[in-house]
Amino acid sequence: MMLRLLKINLAALLSALSNRQRRGLRGKISPIGGKAGIAALLVFVFAAFLIMFGGLFLSICDAYYSMGLGWLYFAMEAGLVFSLCVITCIFSAQSAVF
Repeated sequence: MMLRLLKINLAALLSALSNRQRRGLRGKISPIGGKAGIAALLVFVFAAFLIMFGGLFLSICDAYYSMGLGWLYFAMEAGLVFSLCVITCIFSAQSAVF
């Protein structure tokens, strides 16, 4: 089911960013610049999350390893990744089903 939801969401994203001409609510053709802006926004959000979580885990990595709690570092990282995946799956399924 997870793979099917991923395929549906990826297909929807690619069709929204493709070069097909779609008409908006007022009958105007959506500009290419708007699609490039959305793509740039997605790249910016991805980079912001990468820097945010990278800075968080880089700052606590040395402290945990010096105390001999390397396993706790990886457990925290796995817990965060799992929780983000569950939240993303819930919102994806909700928008696909309803």
